[in-house]
Amino acid sequence: MKEDVLKVLDQIKDEEDFFNKSKLLNFAVKQKGASIKDIGEYIGMKSSYICHIMRLERIPELILDGYYSKLVSITHLFIIARIKDKETMMAIYEEVLAKGLTSVQTEELVRKHLYKLTSEGDYIPPGEVDGLASQFNGRYKHSSLKVLQTRIHSKITIEIPGSLQQTTPYVREIIHQLLSSEQRAEKE
Repeated sequence: MKEDVLKVLDQIKDEEDFFNKSKLLNFAVKQKGASIKDIGEYIGMKSSYICHIMRLERIPELILDGYYSKLVSITHLFIIARIKDKETMMAIYEEVLAKGLTSVQTEELVRKHLYKLTSEGDYIPPGEVDGLASQFNGRYKHSSLKVLQTRIHSKITIEIPGSLQQTTPYVREIIHQLLSSEQRAEKE
């Protein structure tokens, strides 16, 4: 890296104020051409955390005042900064203040705005997931079933090793079974 970029990165490393750090990070990336990955390696931060800090630059002044007045935490700001337009940021900020929302509640509010979803329901317990995977893997030999659940989506991954000649019948059977069970459920 160039010497002028290293000077900026050293400033970032020493800076304690998140908003000054955000300005410096954005300057390093946009004006100096430093990559987020290289910055992370140099200053000892994960790329995702650097992105969180960089997004703080778009927070309106009124919300910054709320942080410095200790009305909201930096975690609140990281969450609110995920919103792109300032009007929505302000509306969410006002709701956070009016209702005294925690960071978790603020995250739920932002998620609802971004994805039009709320976190309702329960995760499938790990023991049940293991049991279902075991049943599936017993029926479809040498397969591997994985379940991932987040608050905004669920994903089932089925891995069947082998050539197309070996795996195609399994793939067809699994899809057929899923479609058949969906059709049965619609009739009920």
